[in-house]
Amino acid sequence: TGNTYTGTSSGSLNGSGTQINAGTLGMYGDGSLGVVPSGPYANIQFPGSATLQDTANDISLNVNRNITIATGATATFDTNGHALTINGVIGSPGAVNVVKAGSGNLTVGSSSGGLANNSTWTVQGGSYSSTTGLYDSVLALAAGNVLGNATGNLLNLNAGTLQFTAN
Repeated sequence: TGNTYTGTSSGSLNGSGTQINAGTLGMYGDGSLGVVPSGPYANIQFPGSATLQDTANDISLNVNRNITIATGATATFDTNGHALTINGVIGSPGAVNVVKAGSGNLTVGSSSGGLANNSTWTVQGGSYSSTTGLYDSVLALAAGNVLGNATGNLLNLNAGTLQFTAN
């Protein structure tokens, strides 16, 4: 059995998966999401629009924690001033919105592009880095330095679109 989080209580989490259906689920480390699956599994699910927040530390999610987002939903990853690394695949069956919020850095490390065509990434602050590229998706930037400031950073659009929304 899985866990459903609707903004009121995180309850007892296990390896069967955590559904973040509404509200904000704060985590203090990878273990906050329960037992790590033994193999790649859609362990974090966004059936509705909700937020997963890095509450207190720099966090690196286990590579077996894949993330799925329901068609039409918005999944927000709030770094809250910390470094959050997602090592598993972020996937969706249809077009979705993914928002990177907070002043910290979000790194997406999976080499598999899992979002459906016409999905949108929005970066509202801090920085975003990815080794995955964007596959037929949109990355909207709301601040000038959100792609990082290190020499040698690359942005691979793979038929995607880059939009600058900052003044």
